Amino acid sequence: MVPLKSSCQQAELGIKTCGVNVAKVSLVWVSVWCIQLHTLFWIHIQTLFLLNLLNCSNEI
Repeated sequence: MVPLKSSCQQAELGIKTCGVNVAKVSLVWVSVWCIQLHTLFWIHIQTLFLLNLLNCSNEI
């Protein structure tokens, strides 16, 4: 029979590694999300900039 203490420790270890994996995955998701947001932001800025340039050149 497995002693109660060791099975508790195994369960604790399992919870810890599961927690670490979840933390890693969510960190990756957050990073990806930030990068995408940043990229979208830059595309938006560049688009506005280009539109302004086009408007200016039309007025000249």
